[in-house]
Amino acid sequence: MLWIREAKPEDHSQILSLIERANLSTRGAVEEPTLFFVVEGMVEDKPVVVGTAGMVLCGDYGLFRSFVLEKQARSEKVILELIQILLRAASDAKLDSVYLITSQPSDWLQALCFYPIEEEEVPFEVACSIHFSEIANRGNIFSCSLMDRFIEQEDD
Repeated sequence: MLWIREAKPEDHSQILSLIERANLSTRGAVEEPTLFFVVEGMVEDKPVVVGTAGMVLCGDYGLFRSFVLEKQARSEKVILELIQILLRAASDAKLDSVYLITSQPSDWLQALCFYPIEEEEVPFEVACSIHFSEIANRGNIFSCSLMDRFIEQEDD
């Protein structure tokens, strides 16, 4: 059984370790205001962090970062739940839109109202973040307007 919760300060070292083991950059994870969530599972009757995802707060925008799941936690359901939790957190923070960069196939992102954009379309606040400058050239950039997402959900 797995569950997702907002990360606590004592989770930070496990989060950084997960990110490093996935060969992703940890730059900005400490220096920038970042909201992390963790995926936990039971190992030998103890809760253990088996995944994480974060959102760098960039003024009126958010930048998703560090989607990392251990093999036993990797599933479409968990990934979708993490994205929905991050979108809810962005909405609660009254952000205008969120961004993510991925090198993975991304057809399913459009179902969540994420659309591909060019680097020149990224707001200055996001483009100046440590995390964005670290990974911008490593994948495709997607944007999700929280207002557009809200309108589309109302239509369903």
